[in-house]
Amino acid sequence: MPAKKEITLATLRNDLQATEQRLDKRIVATKERLDAMEQCLDQKIDVVDCKIDKVAIELVKTQADVLEIKETMATKLATKDDLSHIQATIDSFAGKLEIYSHETAILPKPLDEHGKILRNHENRLGA
Repeated sequence: MPAKKEITLATLRNDLQATEQRLDKRIVATKERLDAMEQCLDQKIDVVDCKIDKVAIELVKTQADVLEIKETMATKLATKDDLSHIQATIDSFAGKLEIYSHETAILPKPLDEHGKILRNHENRLGA
């Protein structure tokens, strides 16, 4: 069996001082690690803040674009009523065009006959 070390007040003091020194070194090392972690986290937070700022700016731009689109749709695009009115106008014009086309096919003959009759009257009245 190994010999038992005698514990004295001096050895206790030495052990206590050694323990305090080891603890002091560990505390310093822990503080240094915490400081390094804090700096790293600060950098990451700065990056995240920058990204959030960019997202906020893009969100504001997108909202402005949406408002512009809504305004355009409300004021510059044709509504169903507008399209119905346009369609009715086109239908009316097409009907008139059809009548005109029909009349131009039919009217030349009667006009020609009237012209002959008028010339005949001029000849009879002039003679």
